[in-house]
Amino acid sequence: RQFVLLCRFVFNLKRDKIGWLHTGDMESSNPHQEIKRLRESLSGYVKKPDDTVENDGYGNYRLSIHPENVSLDRDSLEPCHSRLLGLLD
Repeated sequence: RQFVLLCRFVFNLKRDKIGWLHTGDMESSNPHQEIKRLRESLSGYVKKPDDTVENDGYGNYRLSIHPENVSLDRDSLEPCHSRLLGLLD
């Protein structure tokens, strides 16, 4: 689930350069718990996972990363995550 959520954040960031995703648009019965799990998953890869996934205080979250610093390998995602790639188009 964390991978799917991370992809959604990346797709939004690449699409509009801002990347906000509202908790109501997350496919989870407990989106705040999913955010917490994502931050825990990122803790081994980023210095400040709480700062990497930003909250605006109104139920919106995004990756706090400049869009130019995020890359997406569509070919690697295609075999297993074609549905996710449809969100990007």
